[in-house]
Amino acid sequence: MNISRLSRKAIGTRISSRCVAIAILLLCADPTPASALSIGFSRIGRCIATPAGDPCSVTIVDNDLIRDSDPTVGVIGFSLVVGQLPDGLFAASGTVIETIVRAPGSGAVRGIQLRLTDAVVQNIAGGLGGTGGPGIVEGTIGIFSSVPFVSLTGVSGFASLVGQYENFRGANIGFADVGLQTRVGTLIASVNPGIVTNAPSPVLFSEFDTGAFPFPVSNLLSAVINFELDAGDGFRLPDSADSAVSPVPEPATLLLVGTTAAGILVRWRQRRQEQPTATTI
Repeated sequence: MNISRLSRKAIGTRISSRCVAIAILLLCADPTPASALSIGFSRIGRCIATPAGDPCSVTIVDNDLIRDSDPTVGVIGFSLVVGQLPDGLFAASGTVIETIVRAPGSGAVRGIQLRLTDAVVQNIAGGLGGTGGPGIVEGTIGIFSSVPFVSLTGVSGFASLVGQYENFRGANIGFADVGLQTRVGTLIASVNPGIVTNAPSPVLFSEFDTGAFPFPVSNLLSAVINFELDAGDGFRLPDSADSAVSPVPEPATLLLVGTTAAGILVRWRQRRQEQPTATTI
């Protein structure tokens, strides 16, 4: 039996360590490896492994013949249930899209974007209890790029989260919290719409953050989503969760970040204008 209760900081540290290990393997094996875009799901709490594996920790790799419903390289379609009773189950579905910008001629990676869209995550049963008390399911979704991002001049990037909290049982939202981190080993940008409690469903959110790290980097890009959800509560991303990076301070390489960020900012302003008043803590 594996019993774990990790803080968000510990989760981020664990994912960062995993990214470092994978990036080193990719760099040593092949500078332009075949697509290995992946998404991992983890439910925090007690879990007993089964003959089929650990039901509380699931990884889907691009073009997985069983779990990836989209055969396109650089795209993962998924729909699954993660966890085990009594500490909770959550359902997750959606599409992950990876975009890589390469320099003409050399093919060097100049920018990477990871997008999670058409996504729904919901607490469907049980719960270990977290910040919000008993009945809370706590989990993490980590998306990892297929190639490492390497830059001697540092990295700039953004994190964007546009969607809504919902209660899928037709009741008020009891407790819901979600956040997104953009990482290249180190944290680049982070967004969190804040905790919503005892609020009519749905509650819209739209958050955007940029950041930079002015030192050499060589690591996979990861988009890390942490969440805590009460029974029946969840979040929907009909728009997207986006993480993107590019080198600094070279303006010619900012095409991916610049154009994507501009579109996201437009949606962010629209969502801000539409957002209803809700009780948050």
